[in-house]
Amino acid sequence: MNQFARVFNINYQNLHNVAQTFISDNDNIDNVIITPTETLYYIVANPFQSKSYYAFKNYSNRNKPYEILVPNFDMARPLMNINENEEKIIKLLCNNYWTNTNNNNTIKIRIKASHFVNPELADKEGYIKFTYYNHQTIKILQSYTMTPLLGQVLHINDIPCSHFNQLINYYENNNLMIFKQDEPCYHSSNPTEVSIYDNEIIIENRGIINIVNIRKIINDANMTDIIVSCDDKIKHQFLNSPTIIPTINKKILLFKWLQLETNPPTEIEKSLQYMTEQYFNNVLFIDFMGKNKSIQKICGGYVDLSEDGNINEAIKNIYNILHESALYSHLKTVLIYDAFSYHNHSDDIYSVFFDILLKFTGNNNMLIPINCILEDYRKDINLTNNECMICMD
Repeated sequence: MNQFARVFNINYQNLHNVAQTFISDNDNIDNVIITPTETLYYIVANPFQSKSYYAFKNYSNRNKPYEILVPNFDMARPLMNINENEEKIIKLLCNNYWTNTNNNNTIKIRIKASHFVNPELADKEGYIKFTYYNHQTIKILQSYTMTPLLGQVLHINDIPCSHFNQLINYYENNNLMIFKQDEPCYHSSNPTEVSIYDNEIIIENRGIINIVNIRKIINDANMTDIIVSCDDKIKHQFLNSPTIIPTINKKILLFKWLQLETNPPTEIEKSLQYMTEQYFNNVLFIDFMGKNKSIQKICGGYVDLSEDGNINEAIKNIYNILHESALYSHLKTVLIYDAFSYHNHSDDIYSVFFDILLKFTGNNNMLIPINCILEDYRKDINLTNNECMICMD
């Protein structure tokens, strides 16, 4: 058996060649594909082909949820164990967020699996996630198999993969096929995820589609008895422990400066400045809009999520930075400058990004008085957060 990955650029010929191989019975190939989607990289298999299914089980992570990738609601329906109310809700969401070609985002639906779904694919409560993707690789695979696909978001070191370079070194010696996309995944974060319970929609993960969007669709359909809410775990993320702890041997903390009303005595201040500088020598500092660029001189590593303050760029960069941080053993701590929690509005792109951060940091924060660093390193630090017009309103 050939023990190496085959990497393909995404073009017409490669799409069809890989799709033909994907449905073949060639014993020298594990019928498993790693591919980008609009959100993140996925590992994908054909659950109705035993060879593909068992190879997928070998490559996938049972600690992470499985998903069924479907081209439409009609194909998903037999795999769902739902009542009449749930069917109406799911069909409405699918018509608006799956097959609506004017929408550039999708929605992930967690629902009770029917007896047609292998129980080992469902979670402990018997639920599984259904997802629609309009990405050309997924569409071509579905056109060849004519079946739903089995998928899982690709994680390395428990960090989702949004770029090809995050995964190639890890999988290059595995017998599978990989679609390479030069640019990062379009959204580079998980889509909005909802669970459906009778007449209730609970948002489990906030994405581009927010609670206001969902409520509007429900109201426009005159389904006023439907309750739409966010799960408590979203509301309390700032109070909880991290839900993702990457195996990169580093603490990941949100960081803020403190401003003291009075300065300590000179000797104590100098001692604190020395200790603080030694601490920063082993820190990867993740900045935003260059607000702290003057301290890069004392940091073990420094990177800016977006010098222009583009939150979409920040989302596309955060996973990549965390992946790359694993390469530097001298960096013991990752500090992410908190330029985000002050936003007093919710369910927008800032909330999507802040949710990502809180999954890694939870309530683990680092606060350092700004006078604990030498004046030369703090003179350019910008502590103001006034770039958000929504907050200013």
